[in-house]
Amino acid sequence: MVIENDFFISPKFKISDWKNINLNKDSSKEDWIKAIEIFEDRIYGRFLNPIESIENNSDVSVKKFCGFSIMALDCLLIETMNQFYNGWDVTQIKNWKSFRDFFKISPFFSSSFNSTISRIFYSHIRCGILHQAQTKKQTIIRIDTQHMVEKIDSMDVDKGLILNRLLFHEALKSEINSFVKKIINPVSE
Repeated sequence: MVIENDFFISPKFKISDWKNINLNKDSSKEDWIKAIEIFEDRIYGRFLNPIESIENNSDVSVKKFCGFSIMALDCLLIETMNQFYNGWDVTQIKNWKSFRDFFKISPFFSSSFNSTISRIFYSHIRCGILHQAQTKKQTIIRIDTQHMVEKIDSMDVDKGLILNRLLFHEALKSEINSFVKKIINPVSE
């Protein structure tokens, strides 16, 4: 199939590559393998590899102050993964509950995020960074804490969170890689 304005959707694949595969329950294994290759190339090529480039930048000031950029991309990826999990073309749940649901089902996040922490994360980090280019209240993003997420004040979680962006990002990469493995080798029903 030739497509007008056939543009790249990832470093190696164009829109025609995606549109030329057939994904349904009767699809060939080759179509599913190609879809997985395109998915991985898109997620790594557009998001995870650029994050790694930022993290490994030789300029120390870039490495030290890239947390907001990385968290913005990580939040975008969480919303994208939620769409894949639910089979949505666009995000359906436009509030903190989509993050709560994502954190709840992920073995890489579930021990660190309950409903309350998910709500604060969504409001203070996701919405704060994406809408105001800052975290809200006393929430801070660090790279040197022992836990992925901690409360600023153990008596009042609404004051904010301390988020270790390195641990968070590693958990997200693990979740994405786990998703790909599940698609490649689904559990028989």
